[in-house]
Amino acid sequence: MSEVTDSRVTKVRFSGNDAVRTSTLFTLVRTKSNRRLLNIPGFTVWYWLNNLNSKWGEGPTRLDRQIVTNDIERLKAYYESIGYLDTEVDTIIVDYGSKNFEVSFLIQEGQQSRVNQVLYSGFPEFEDSHILERFYRRSSIAEEPVNDTTFQSGKVFSYTLIGDERSEIMSLLRNNGYASVQSDSVRAVVERTEEDPYNLNVLFQIKPGRTYTFGDLFINIDGPNP
Repeated sequence: MSEVTDSRVTKVRFSGNDAVRTSTLFTLVRTKSNRRLLNIPGFTVWYWLNNLNSKWGEGPTRLDRQIVTNDIERLKAYYESIGYLDTEVDTIIVDYGSKNFEVSFLIQEGQQSRVNQVLYSGFPEFEDSHILERFYRRSSIAEEPVNDTTFQSGKVFSYTLIGDERSEIMSLLRNNGYASVQSDSVRAVVERTEEDPYNLNVLFQIKPGRTYTFGDLFINIDGPNP
């Protein structure tokens, strides 16, 4: 249940965010303060106009403690998506009196994770033996080969990196006759290594399904022969 109060958020702050711009974090949270004019502290002309006439400017941004709690989870989820798997986020809500509050998000980013090894399981045997060689060579995550299906990486871990590689695997299969490939045909399993919790091994589990081929193709052209 939302815990909306009649208290106004006068300022939102972030601290500890060395790896992520404050402007980026502002786009992630729903806790907002009223806009400033010319970025002058306290000069919230839009709120002042709204006090004169409710049809003008913008209404006061109310403090909603449930939204603040949800914002903490949003920030942690974002950090996790770019490889900060142990990020901690807390808040301090400061009461300035007259029902004016400042919300500060305190961030302990932790260490960013990297991909140690990437493994591929379940690739079919293609008629062209060079298909997989070309795929691995173009891969944005696989680097030095350990064996035919395992590669050293060293790339910074992110959901985007894993998602892009998964999309490339699905495209490769579809372009080589595996038309039934769906989103659940390729899974990425991420595990921390025992030696270093910030080194991750990524296993792509591939279930290509059956191949589809075209039969004989006949073209019938009406009209005179060329």
